[in-house]
Amino acid sequence: MGVQKFIYTISSEGALKSLRARSFYLELATEEVVQQILTALNLPRTNVIYAGASKFYLLVAATNQLEKKLQEIQQDFNDWLLETFQRKVFLAIACEAFSADQLEASPNSDQTPLAQIWQRVNDKLNAQASRKFAHQLDKILEPQPSHQPCKVCHRDDVPADKLKPLNEFEDDSVLVCCTCRRMFCIEGAKFPLYQAAKGAGDAEDAAKDNGRDSLSLFGETFKWEQWLGKRRGSHPIDAASRDYLQNEIVPELQGVLPFMQDLLNPQTLEFSYPQSFIRNLLITAQLREQKIKETQKLQPAQVKDVTYYLHLPKLAYALSRLPKSLQDQETFKPIRQSLLSPRNSPYFRAIATWIELLTRSNQG
Repeated sequence: MGVQKFIYTISSEGALKSLRARSFYLELATEEVVQQILTALNLPRTNVIYAGASKFYLLVAATNQLEKKLQEIQQDFNDWLLETFQRKVFLAIACEAFSADQLEASPNSDQTPLAQIWQRVNDKLNAQASRKFAHQLDKILEPQPSHQPCKVCHRDDVPADKLKPLNEFEDDSVLVCCTCRRMFCIEGAKFPLYQAAKGAGDAEDAAKDNGRDSLSLFGETFKWEQWLGKRRGSHPIDAASRDYLQNEIVPELQGVLPFMQDLLNPQTLEFSYPQSFIRNLLITAQLREQKIKETQKLQPAQVKDVTYYLHLPKLAYALSRLPKSLQDQETFKPIRQSLLSPRNSPYFRAIATWIELLTRSNQG
């Protein structure tokens, strides 16, 4: 609650970017609450009916401990919200128990049973809205010193020496609190959060444009069946590609996820991939994409040759340069053989990117 006030209480400097970042920040916060509830109740993602626009609905078993666990999550999260946003945002959680029998329509009521249940939940949420942070009244009513306000959110409880420039690359940038600065730029990465929000939106649009059961990651879009892949079996591809690759041996690993599962194998990860190898993988993936675009314009008849085979010699050379101790590992052999299969060419960039991220994580 307080979403609109939170999003639109901003300064004129970087207004559009701040709007996008603050909205994205709330989406992340909503997802965090949902995940905490699922973890506390030991439930799978399928119990989430809806999560978005700073709201979420879950269908869960009405156990004796349900309300207690929800209250604990709500109180802990509101403590953080109070400290971070000075009463501007409040988390309200309400639940209503019902049985399957209660969903049967009654001829004597203008409302459906489900609508009545929703109404009772909304009444509980509205009651909480009139008593925000009731458990923290003592802290809220304590006299507190007032300082120069943040130029974005206007909170005045932050000492002046704690205010920092919103954009560190501009000499005349306004001074803001650390929370607003984090929403403008991810701390330590110098990566604006509004760009992350835009990237997430672009990825969502790309997945939608690709039809149902699609996802977008690492700048590419896949069907779920392509992402999940298969082991030791035929993998679904379009008819034209299937005919083109009919003489190619089906590799042990196909798709994206099977590679990652093997790369997460502790025996494989005992070895740190050389940075030169990772760099060659990413460069090869970039060159492959550039050449595909050029061929589509100049020699469209050769697009499939370039798509499935052009990068394989460079990839084979990069693999041959790996230490023999890694090449001889039984867990690595199917990875090597499957990477060199043209049937996995459409997933090469995603696989290379994920290898790079895994290696960076392990070294960190």
